[in-house]
Amino acid sequence: MQDPIVVCGQTIGVDLYFGTSEQAETVTHALISFGHVLKDGSAQVKRFSFDAFADQIERCYSPTQRTAEVVRTLRSVQLLQLN
Repeated sequence: MQDPIVVCGQTIGVDLYFGTSEQAETVTHALISFGHVLKDGSAQVKRFSFDAFADQIERCYSPTQRTAEVVRTLRSVQLLQLN
């Protein structure tokens, strides 16, 4: 699935996706720590790719080692969805 991240109102979730258990831990951390950057409060369901999520994190946060690791992992997971 190309856009596995689902946002509606203040709720965020993710459909099934390909990735390792380590990548899944980082995706979960990203959703918990940075998911608010995708939420706009509207009742309309919106879907996002891991790349789009990484782009939003980069726009909203200064680059730190942890943020860079999260962004790198999200982009790696996105590549797995395309194969």
